[in-house]
Amino acid sequence: MIFCINSRLLKNPDLDILLLWFSDYVYQRLLSLSPDHPLVRLQTLLDLSALETACQGFHQQNGQGHPIVHTPARLVRLLLVRYFFNVSLRECITMAREQIPVKWFVGYPLASQGVSHVTLHRFETYVLENHPRLFFDTILRQIDAAFPEQRHQPQIADTFAMLANAQLETLTGRLRHGAALLLLHVHRHEPAQFFTLADARQLPLLVGDERERPEFLLNAAEKQARLTETVAQVVPLLRQVALLCPRGRDVRRYQEMLQAVLDKEVELTVDEAGQVVSARQFGEKERGTFRPTSATDPDATIRNHGKGQDNGYNIHVAATTHFICEIQAATGSQPDAAGIVPLLEAQREHRGVLPSKLIYDKAGGHGQTIAAVAVATEGQTQLVVKPVQAAKKKGSSELGPLDCQLQEQLDLETGELKSALVCPSGQTTTVRYRATSSPGWYYRMAGDKCAGCPLFSPCRDRVSSENQPRNWFISDYREPVLAAWGYVETTAFRADMKLRPHIERVIAGLVLHCGARYARFRGLAKADFQAKMCATAYNLKRWLNLSDPNYRRRQRRTAVEVVLALLTA
Repeated sequence: MIFCINSRLLKNPDLDILLLWFSDYVYQRLLSLSPDHPLVRLQTLLDLSALETACQGFHQQNGQGHPIVHTPARLVRLLLVRYFFNVSLRECITMAREQIPVKWFVGYPLASQGVSHVTLHRFETYVLENHPRLFFDTILRQIDAAFPEQRHQPQIADTFAMLANAQLETLTGRLRHGAALLLLHVHRHEPAQFFTLADARQLPLLVGDERERPEFLLNAAEKQARLTETVAQVVPLLRQVALLCPRGRDVRRYQEMLQAVLDKEVELTVDEAGQVVSARQFGEKERGTFRPTSATDPDATIRNHGKGQDNGYNIHVAATTHFICEIQAATGSQPDAAGIVPLLEAQREHRGVLPSKLIYDKAGGHGQTIAAVAVATEGQTQLVVKPVQAAKKKGSSELGPLDCQLQEQLDLETGELKSALVCPSGQTTTVRYRATSSPGWYYRMAGDKCAGCPLFSPCRDRVSSENQPRNWFISDYREPVLAAWGYVETTAFRADMKLRPHIERVIAGLVLHCGARYARFRGLAKADFQAKMCATAYNLKRWLNLSDPNYRRRQRRTAVEVVLALLTA
């Protein structure tokens, strides 16, 4: 049954009081029949006063006019319902109108028509712009109070893909779409400059013509010709925009987006007058990694992770075996290891605690990452990871830099101590020079010292000769890597690695049941907000499960447990 009686149409004030009493009576009788409903249980667990106070600025109330009907308290609860059940704005409003537990949890009387999806959208935008992590931090603080042991447990971290709310575009389509959006935003802020730019350009060549053949029907030569024509229009457009300097954040955004596409994907040939003669698209290996893939969402980039490529964002998440402690969104091309330190720094800033251990896969096994974690946390957090040994293939018998030893050796000529490298066969060298591409040193072993060495084959490649010198690269992060390798040999490391599969369950819950797989919005800041709200919903659901006394009893038992239970009975 749908209750949508508008009490304002009934002029009798006594009837309004009667309807409110009837509303409370129905809520009390019906909700007493379903005490296990998640919203009923959440009402007893949550304290949303901090959220309500922080969101008071949504309404510009000056004390005059009609009292506010859709208060921040109701909108806060309604936004929680939206993400808890992973529904759209319109579906959330329909639930608040038709489902009694939802209407009761939000705080509307039984006869209320509820709120419009437009108002809820405006409130969500307000929270996104002013309090992007308010819901996540507030709920997590209450979870920490309810489960204090969670603050000191080891954490597991990993990444997953959030697919962008934008379609992949070809290079020509990206340039044309970006140029059209740039001109539109220039017109919005500076109409006079728009006509200056539009009159100076051949718009059919710049943004396309609806009568031209679609790009997928063109052959290779025709595609190349269209790309050259488009680039020849985009390059002077960017020059003119840079000279005119129109106002607007979006103008600068698309100006930077077009310049990034040209820099990372196109090789230009220009004449003496600076006009574009030809444009060649870079090959896959020549292109830059952080390149926009669509003018619809310039922040989204390619996430190359294993077998396939995803267009969107790389979501970094750190969690215990039960709750998500921190989650952040980065553009898709950001490496997994780059998000480890920000996850820890955000926890120290917003949660006031650092985990004793952070368990990660081999993506974080480089010495630079291990050292960065130690410096950022001042040694409070140990990065539990199997290190990556540089210049050594996985599973091979080759000898790498970690097989050598470093020691101090006295120089008889100068009387100074020099750093010396001792190779696996016992030969020593003090000749070294600083590497330019990586932080570390190259130690050079003369070729005569390698002649007749029994370890020559596993030490060098097949094409090396005995007369060639052998260069060993010793990283500046050698000591952290050696310490990590020492921890790998312990039983504590094996116990920590048994916790790692829990992060896959957390990620599965986020993407399958909390709506974290597909971006609802466009832009990095909005993707980060969505990830945090999805993590809030996950934490709330997990909190309900752990607070249920019958939760363990309802868990599915394995066949072995069932047989043992029958035998013991």
